[in-house]
Amino acid sequence: MNEKLDQADRDADAGFKALFQSVEQPRPRDGFVERTMLAVGQDTLPSGRRPLQRPWIAPVRWAAVIAASIAAVWGAAINLASVASAFAWLLARTILAPLRLLQFIGTAVDLWGFVAKTGEALGKGLATREASTVLIVVTLIGLTSLAILRRLLVSENESWF
Repeated sequence: MNEKLDQADRDADAGFKALFQSVEQPRPRDGFVERTMLAVGQDTLPSGRRPLQRPWIAPVRWAAVIAASIAAVWGAAINLASVASAFAWLLARTILAPLRLLQFIGTAVDLWGFVAKTGEALGKGLATREASTVLIVVTLIGLTSLAILRRLLVSENESWF
């Protein structure tokens, strides 16, 4: 079944190809491109559109880039000490940037060490007899307050749960 469809598709493709090749393709009249570009250049542009550049602007830009490159190379060749100094500065910054990042990470890790030491000191302070007594007294006061509040809010007929 698929072979019949494949053959039919190939026959149809060959027929369409022969049909399209037999039809002469339309060609634009002489001067079509020039007239179109002239009309586009004279028409008003919609908002947000820029006008086309002049054809001589691109070569002038390339000439300016080439001239600037030549001037930079010439200046570097004349003043090699400044180029070497700038290169050394750039190299130093390139090497120092990751080192500064590592230093920052070390400081951040050290900050967590400070937090751990503070927690340890608080833990040791709370583990004394006096601190334990204060915590037990505060807990008993809180439990007594909750029991009194519950008695005030819940009547005898209502259950807590």
